[in-house]
Amino acid sequence: MVDVAHDFGAMGEVGGGQLEVHDILGQVDFVVGAFSKTFATTGDFLATPSASAREFVRMFGGPQTFSSAITPVQTAVALAALGIATSPEGARRRAAVAAVASRLREGLTARGLEVMGDVVCPVVPVLIGDTPAGRTASGLIARAGLIAHLVEQPAVASDATRFRLQAMADHTEDDVDTAIDILDTCIRAARQSIASTR
Repeated sequence: MVDVAHDFGAMGEVGGGQLEVHDILGQVDFVVGAFSKTFATTGDFLATPSASAREFVRMFGGPQTFSSAITPVQTAVALAALGIATSPEGARRRAAVAAVASRLREGLTARGLEVMGDVVCPVVPVLIGDTPAGRTASGLIARAGLIAHLVEQPAVASDATRFRLQAMADHTEDDVDTAIDILDTCIRAARQSIASTR
């Protein structure tokens, strides 16, 4: 099973995400994802080549048990977004977001910050490790005008607090450089502040 919630439509030459990047399109038993990222709406999906699995989900999945089926409007938005993702505009936007993510990763790494993972994708995780330092940095970053989401326990291990940054195709080089400056300055200040209280 592969979860493509963050990468489907946003990575790969044709938008196949990690499945395309790793050349396993059509070779996975279950593909799950969400429409809340690339597809700009709510809803989720499960794709499988197994007819019996599809029938099981059709009969016993949430939309049959609860009134939580995707609406026609959500479906229309997801289909329109899929049309963009598979068009030449989608290819241009994927290339642009990859360039933004690469610049962000390289700039943060050059400042001595630990960027997690080695695959360039729209989500850029920056390891802080220490929860108090992460919380302090989060407040400083917000006051500096940057949106950077802190992820901490229980979503990650207690020593794996991190910021999850989201690169967008419309971010400019100046936007990225400003974000790097803010993150570097605020994370350093937070770490110093926490260290001085210990």
